[in-house]
Amino acid sequence: KPNELMKAAAFDGVVVLEQLRCMGMLELIEARARGYAGRMDHAAFASRYGLLLEDKVADVRRYSTKTTKKLAAEFLALLQRHVPGVEAVAVGKTKVFLKRPAVDALETARETRMKADVLLALGEAVAARDVEALELTLRIADELRLSDTPEAARARQEVEVEGRYRAVVAAVAEGRADVITAALDGIQDKAG
Repeated sequence: KPNELMKAAAFDGVVVLEQLRCMGMLELIEARARGYAGRMDHAAFASRYGLLLEDKVADVRRYSTKTTKKLAAEFLALLQRHVPGVEAVAVGKTKVFLKRPAVDALETARETRMKADVLLALGEAVAARDVEALELTLRIADELRLSDTPEAARARQEVEVEGRYRAVVAAVAEGRADVITAALDGIQDKAG
């Protein structure tokens, strides 16, 4: 209620101001007035951008599990040290506020890091001949628009070869000569 008397249409400015302060509305209004386009709670912020610090900070996950203003400020300082262009950021009691250039810099760095990680995972899956990992990583690569990379082409080739190999093994187990002959003809056609 907006007053101590609990009556309708009777506003007590001091009570209303205290309610707004307790809800964090004053911080939000001030941040919006300063032009902060991005708003995330501390844990979501650390979870989304933590991968940018995984190889630089030993225990980066702790920032996404505890949600204190001090930890959020510490995480932000680490980001600012390692990711260029992350300025114009404010840390509130429960949220991190980012101006558009900071959001753009973080999103660009995050996408670059994710692409590098996916390309690395594709290479590792090809080397391990792990078809399930290849298929999963190829789906992620497609989502990140990495389909045309040499790594993705090699991974697709490995999936195709492994699929043919499994079909031949199954055909041998079932004694199906027609499948075996077709598979061998396909191999000879590609070789010749």
